[in-house]
Amino acid sequence: MCKYCEINPKTKLGRDYYRDDYVDPDEIKETVGSDGIEFTYIDCKNHPALIISHPDPECYSQEIDEIFINNCPWCGRKLTKEHENER
Repeated sequence: MCKYCEINPKTKLGRDYYRDDYVDPDEIKETVGSDGIEFTYIDCKNHPALIISHPDPECYSQEIDEIFINNCPWCGRKLTKEHENER
């Protein structure tokens, strides 16, 4: 297990790749494209997914890319089995 796939039990979110700190859902909601902030983290709320939140091309708002994954992209740990145990 690496620090990025260590999931916060309260939020079901992993650490942000750029900041090495757990993702704060409120901070993501308040971020706009002109802030120039990107987030890349694992979300295990429903099905494990790699979330990449980045400014849109015009820098007005954030675009979110969601890629469903079974393994951590950084260390390869299987996430699906752990996610099923957390329900």
